[in-house]
Amino acid sequence: MLQGDALVQHEPDFVPAPEDQCDTKRWYNDIDDLYGNPMKDARRITKTWKRGPHLQKFYTAILLKKQGKDEWSAPEADCNHGVCHLHPNGHHPPSGVKKRYVEIMQLHCCDDVRKARSKTERVFALVELDLLQARENGGDWDEQRIAEFAVRAVDKASH
Repeated sequence: MLQGDALVQHEPDFVPAPEDQCDTKRWYNDIDDLYGNPMKDARRITKTWKRGPHLQKFYTAILLKKQGKDEWSAPEADCNHGVCHLHPNGHHPPSGVKKRYVEIMQLHCCDDVRKARSKTERVFALVELDLLQARENGGDWDEQRIAEFAVRAVDKASH
C-alpha cells in the first residue's frame, strides 16, 4: 500500500475460521513414475478446510516409505500465523532435526489462501519431478535430498 511516497508493507494478518466451523476434506493422490505406474513408496496427502465457498487453510505433504522404516512426511506445506510455508524435511523428520521453514506466501485474505494453494501445487509438482528424476537416474532419495528438492522448488515456483 502506498502511503505518501513510501511503500508500506503489512504483516500477514489472515486468521482462518475455526476448524469446527469448516468443512474438512482429506484425500490421497498417487505419485506416478515415468511410466504412469504409482510409486510404491511415495504418495501425496492433501487436507483442506473451507467455510462456505472460501478456503480457510490447507495442508499438503508427500508421504514417503523407505523399506523397513515407518512412513514419514516431507516436504509438508501448511498455513499458520498468516503465512503459507513449507517444512522442507517435514514436521517430524527421521533425523529428529527440523530444517527452518520456507515462506511460500503471506496471507491477508481467503483469496490469498487460494493463490497460495495454487502456488503450493506447483511446488509439489516440481518436488515430485525431482523425486522421479532421481529414481530414474538410478539414485535414491533421503531426507537431505528431499529437503534440497523442496527448497529449490519453492524458489522455482516463485519465478
